[in-house]
Amino acid sequence: MVLDQRRTSILHLISQSSERVEVKELTEALGVSQRTIYYDISQINGWLEREGCRL
Repeated sequence: MVLDQRRTSILHLISQSSERVEVKELTEALGVSQRTIYYDISQINGWLEREGCRL
């Protein structure tokens, strides 16, 4: 699986922040629902694990 643009944006926003990123910030920045953000984060976590990244 390759990350799509929205999931790449989420990963970028989270990784570039020096502080905690709230789900509400992501929903507002990307114009999607909270449920979508949680689903995307789950998909990102799976992708990171498959790529051998451990946080």
